[in-house]
Amino acid sequence: MSRIGNQPIKLPQGTTLAKPEEDRVYIQGPKGTLNQYVDPAIAISVDQNHITLTRKTDQKSHKALHGLYRALIANMVIGVNEGFKKTLELIGVGYKASVQNNVLELHLLCPSARDYRTSRNSKRKKPTRAPSRHRQTTNRTSSSQAQIPTQSRAL
Repeated sequence: MSRIGNQPIKLPQGTTLAKPEEDRVYIQGPKGTLNQYVDPAIAISVDQNHITLTRKTDQKSHKALHGLYRALIANMVIGVNEGFKKTLELIGVGYKASVQNNVLELHLLCPSARDYRTSRNSKRKKPTRAPSRHRQTTNRTSSSQAQIPTQSRAL
């Protein structure tokens, strides 16, 4: 885990690291403040908008904690700047999704729909169709007949 722990964490503009207590780290940003307990075996320093973590010894448990706390603090920085987001992608035949007000309606291989309430401040996009995995071809028989699109399976 030391490869992960050795990477510096970049602090975006408007984000600050405050460490008033010895075992807690506070990250403040535009979307709020998050805090995390940090083991005393891990030292945290800030140099020119970069957070670096160092461990006091090379014990196996300290190496694991080094990578763990680096990942947790990096996720905290992302959380106070961008917030939490979840992207769902439905691929295949027989799946359908729609959004109405604060309700996400999903039809997922079952006869009845599943409704999920979402929070008012969540951003929802209108569901779009995924690109087809089949190639579209055109069947041309004569100029007097209309062109009929057909699907052929790409190998």
